[in-house]
Amino acid sequence: MRSIKQSLVKKITVMIACIFGFTFFIIDQNIDNLALETFESSLIEKSNYMKSLAYISDSGLSFNLKNEYLTEFSSAQNTQYFQLWHKKTTIRSASLQVLPDVDLFHSKIPLDNYKIYDVTLPDGRAGKSIVCHFSAQKAFFLKNKASSLDTSVYMTLAVPASRILFIEHLIDAILLASFFLSVLFMRYALIHLITQSLFPLFQLIEQLKSIDISAGRSKLPDSTLKIEEIEPIRADLNHFIQSNYNLLKKEKRLGADIAHELKTPIAELISLSEILIKYPDEPCIASTYKEDVLNISLKMKGLVNNLLLLHQSASPNFSLSPSELSLPDFISTLLRELAFKYSNIKQRITLLNKCAHTTIHIDTFSLHIILINLLDNALFYSPNNSKILFAIIKNKKNQIEVSIENELVSPFVNDELIQLNEPLFRVDNARNTNNRHGLGLSIVQNICDRNKLALKITQKDNLHIKFSFSLNKK
Repeated sequence: MRSIKQSLVKKITVMIACIFGFTFFIIDQNIDNLALETFESSLIEKSNYMKSLAYISDSGLSFNLKNEYLTEFSSAQNTQYFQLWHKKTTIRSASLQVLPDVDLFHSKIPLDNYKIYDVTLPDGRAGKSIVCHFSAQKAFFLKNKASSLDTSVYMTLAVPASRILFIEHLIDAILLASFFLSVLFMRYALIHLITQSLFPLFQLIEQLKSIDISAGRSKLPDSTLKIEEIEPIRADLNHFIQSNYNLLKKEKRLGADIAHELKTPIAELISLSEILIKYPDEPCIASTYKEDVLNISLKMKGLVNNLLLLHQSASPNFSLSPSELSLPDFISTLLRELAFKYSNIKQRITLLNKCAHTTIHIDTFSLHIILINLLDNALFYSPNNSKILFAIIKNKKNQIEVSIENELVSPFVNDELIQLNEPLFRVDNARNTNNRHGLGLSIVQNICDRNKLALKITQKDNLHIKFSFSLNKK
């Protein structure tokens, strides 16, 4: 499982390691170059001093070296070497005289120039060598006389590079150790800082663990430290928890209401059976027993069918088969279906159809369920012989708007209008009959949602209610 904390620590550590590595590499290169330049500068200065000790006389090349001042050319420790060439004459340092078969490296270079090389000293050590080509000074007694003497001299000065190599290795080791220590320190600091920064998130996780929706806790406790990135998450989680809490309460209420609705007909069946068993010879009970049982069973079947339809219509997999539909013929069929329940339906319903020749494209079963329930509710819940307006018109968006408007026996109170489409919710005047279960509008709402139809419920005044939705033309 991936961790945000570990991912942040790794990525930032790698980034810092790259920055430190590049910085330390630049520092190392600059220090190495500076040390090398200092070493070569001292080598050049020493070679210039030694040039001043060489002079030309009639007898040839002379070199006035005082060993007591330059002991490194004769010492057994940290030994250095030099060699001069003038024509066929060569002058060698004391350290080189013990090696008669060994000559120092020198190359042809222009007069008054020098070159520095990496070489291996005669004793096998790594070193640096400076090769100079210069004009040696003339002897004192020849300075004021014209002379054709060749004063061109080659000199090679070879010194060990162990000190500069030691310094370079020491700097490399210090920088390398500093690099790893810096990265480790930064990693430790990062872990501490990221853990501290993510504390509100860890606190939120712990609070989520302690939430028990069933116990009535439907909100996360407020944090004393407000974090800009965490608060929107907290707000969304609170909304999610509240929605689930409401859904849980709704499911509990629905379960209790279903049990209550089924309990009543079951109790009636039990009562009828007990009475018949107790009074088997009673003609009044026996004569109506079969019809009573059938009626109660049909009510239970209707309730169960509506519950199944409610469940199916709430599922995203609710099957839809849109087809072309002619509204006039469809409406006529609906009114005929309701005529057996309401004999005065033709007198009560006023049909206003301004889209008589319009064909729509919709799932026929869905539209049938929606309109049959809305018309049935309008006829049942309105006063006897009151008028119901069934209107089909075009709205401002050039859509077909279907609306059903009816009178109310009594106005809705408090939140009854909002609760109309909740399952098994019934207004008071509907509780006096066992034929209504409060499932029709819930089914209508679910089917409208599946067909992406916006069902609107509006109360024009205290005694009029209107249900409407819009359909797209073909």
